[in-house]
Amino acid sequence: MTDPVATLTPPPQTVPRAVPPAAPTRRRAVVAGGVLAVLLAVNLPAFLRTPLDCDPILFDLFLRDMGRGRVLYRDMLENNTPAMIALHAVVRGAFGWSSEALRAVDLLVVGAGVWLLAGWFNRDRFDRRLFAACVLGTLYLSTTEWCHCQRDVWVLLPVMGAMSLRRATHPVRP
Repeated sequence: MTDPVATLTPPPQTVPRAVPPAAPTRRRAVVAGGVLAVLLAVNLPAFLRTPLDCDPILFDLFLRDMGRGRVLYRDMLENNTPAMIALHAVVRGAFGWSSEALRAVDLLVVGAGVWLLAGWFNRDRFDRRLFAACVLGTLYLSTTEWCHCQRDVWVLLPVMGAMSLRRATHPVRP
């Protein structure tokens, strides 16, 4: 004899499982890597040899004057925080005073920020992350000199680093 309560109980509902994203194909990743290589091969020499704009030159002048004993905000007018001047001091002390050195560091800082940004929405798909990095890298390399070596762009790296750290330590609850 069957239990009458068991017949009145509905069967357990199965929760539909999310379908995992398709595995990235090797071909897509190779194409994305090729696009990135061509992008860098075409744009990198011109980017590194382009002269600096007025803001990085002004930061270098501040550094030179500070090395001669002048005091920032007393002897020289700078209406922003000294963070970018300090970063320039680190770069200039470590790699020298050439514009190529500053632009190479600029490319590394922006590239790291772009890589983190590209991976923000494409964590599971390396090929999509690579394509997003190509698009964002093309955008940055095609901007005017006015946008290069600027604090507005360099802040992308610490912001994306903080957001990635936050996501890793505090996962999103469903």
